[in-house]
Amino acid sequence: MATDMTHYNNTGVTTGITVFDLLSKQETVARFELACGKEAGSVMINIINAVNANPDIAKCDPMSVINAGLNAAALKLSLSKSLGQACIVVFDKRVKNKSGEWETKSSTAELILMARGYKHLAMRTNKYRVLNDFFVYDGQSWEENQLTGIGAPVGAIRDKSKIIGYGAYLLLFTGYEATV
Repeated sequence: MATDMTHYNNTGVTTGITVFDLLSKQETVARFELACGKEAGSVMINIINAVNANPDIAKCDPMSVINAGLNAAALKLSLSKSLGQACIVVFDKRVKNKSGEWETKSSTAELILMARGYKHLAMRTNKYRVLNDFFVYDGQSWEENQLTGIGAPVGAIRDKSKIIGYGAYLLLFTGYEATV
């Protein structure tokens, strides 16, 4: 959908305008304020920080970058690397040229939720009493209670730098619990 703040070529990709150009336009700021309310400024700063941290994002379609940032805002997740909740990832659309070699036609930005983001979303439901993820290290094994199906890593850790598996545990307020 074309808007007055972007220019599209025939493939639907914005041309001649950067993410920074879009974010500096009053129309964009107004749309962010409408969508995010008081958080509009911090959402825009998160987008700018993501672009500054990864130059490949700046090469993407600017509207895809802004949409990824708005999606993070809608989920109330931060794009901050230190929080590890969500990030913007670049996906290239590749096509074969006439000589049969693959070349990048365009790049788009997508919002990807990270483990802490999923955990944050789950905890906000107020259904989880405990939600934890953990590593199983070299020297440990996994033992599961056949009656309950609840498992746990057991044994001495030989080498904490050598991770041999991952696990998760959840306990709901209803009393349901599970391990994986």
